[in-house]
Amino acid sequence: MSFFSSVFGPIKERLSRNSKAPVNYKNLIRARSNEQLAEIKRLSIYKGSKLERVRKEDLEKLYAKHDLTKNAIDLISEYIVANGYHIECKDPKGKKLAEDFCKNNNILWNIKKAAAHALIYGDGFWEILLNKLGEPVGIQLIDSKSMKIIKDSSGNVLFDPEDPSKILGYEQDISIYGMTNKEKPKFKPDQICHFKFSSISDSVMGIGLIEPAFTLINAHKTIRQSNLEYEYRAGRPRIIISVGDEEHQPNPDIIENISDELEDLSTKNEIILPYFIKPYILEPKTKPAAEEAYIDAICSAFRIPKPLLTGIGKGVNKATLCLLYTSDAADEL
Repeated sequence: MSFFSSVFGPIKERLSRNSKAPVNYKNLIRARSNEQLAEIKRLSIYKGSKLERVRKEDLEKLYAKHDLTKNAIDLISEYIVANGYHIECKDPKGKKLAEDFCKNNNILWNIKKAAAHALIYGDGFWEILLNKLGEPVGIQLIDSKSMKIIKDSSGNVLFDPEDPSKILGYEQDISIYGMTNKEKPKFKPDQICHFKFSSISDSVMGIGLIEPAFTLINAHKTIRQSNLEYEYRAGRPRIIISVGDEEHQPNPDIIENISDELEDLSTKNEIILPYFIKPYILEPKTKPAAEEAYIDAICSAFRIPKPLLTGIGKGVNKATLCLLYTSDAADEL
């Protein structure tokens, strides 16, 4: 099962069902338009987007190393499963089978993890596990970094020869785990459940929450580091010592003694120096840009209220914040 499917198909059978019937030119024009659109869609997928994408490892690093990014992903994936699930089925037996499948496979946990992968990398993947009869009995979360669409040597997407409207399938790049001497596992589309957060044009692969804000998040990390260094240097400034003058030439002994004196210097002790040894304090001259503006921009990019994302402020306790994002994220997935 794949979340990606083509909505256009061949129209020859429809047009030939009743060849003696009067031709409806309006429907004929619409049918031809659909056929053209189907071909355009297929070619757009075949060629794929040439946009330079951010490496999935870099997206993962931001999730692991940037607190606001991790908060956003965790909050959204948690809200997606917060209300649980229900199964609608007219057949009581079929409903019981579905309920047992979900219960046996801890479906909410797996949805939460797949959603988190889709938000981080753009795509989340389940492998559908089958028994000997070909019946689905389980699901296995797959590392999104390893999953790729099967392509030809030129980098173009390959399609199923029997149904050109469907991709040929997926393959898992196990070389990222150091397994370079083994064949890549391949999956048919109906063996994979593919979650996409969003996508560019008709791209088979998705785009997550982090990638559009990638530059902004890295800028915030730089500003935050600069602010921390500024505060540290304001409290512990660098001390530069000028040793000697025309009458007192510096020598290794004097420099070593001064170094020993300054080694444990703090606000609680004092040091007395001769007039030809002059200390200077090197203080930061310019304070870095305010971090708050970057936090506001990140909240806007993630579409999450600032109190909820940062956990700071009176708005944290407002119940209206709890589900502001849930519906949009769930619909996109």
